[in-house]
Amino acid sequence: MVTISVKDRKKVFGQLIDGEMVLSREGVVANDRWLAMPSIYPHVKLGVFVIMPEHIHGIIHIRNADYDGVTRSGTFGPQKKNLSQIIRGFKGGFSAQIREYNPSFKWQNRYQDRILFNDAQYDAASNYIINNPTETYWKENKGF
Repeated sequence: MVTISVKDRKKVFGQLIDGEMVLSREGVVANDRWLAMPSIYPHVKLGVFVIMPEHIHGIIHIRNADYDGVTRSGTFGPQKKNLSQIIRGFKGGFSAQIREYNPSFKWQNRYQDRILFNDAQYDAASNYIINNPTETYWKENKGF
């Protein structure tokens, strides 16, 4: 599970209206670029995701067809087919596309990630992501 945020938590991806996310122009671009990840990175499969006003939550499955099961301690090779590469590519591609009309856009440095080790963790993360717009709406507008 990964969360990436806009710098200073600026609400550029849209707004919550009655517990539903209404995407801005930037939000639509983020949605389209997120959905394009598997075509850019064939080793990626997407789980659920949600675009919120100032951040994105999503589950990314990374398959490593090159892994042979052998651990090689003390070696360091090219950083490819990993989450860092995927997020760097997503952020960079998004930024290049929207800076044509929003030149001040900036991402928060880094991202948050969490490995989901079992079905219970996967289900809990999926439910959190799916319900994030509703939960956030109620917390912000109903005093939770």
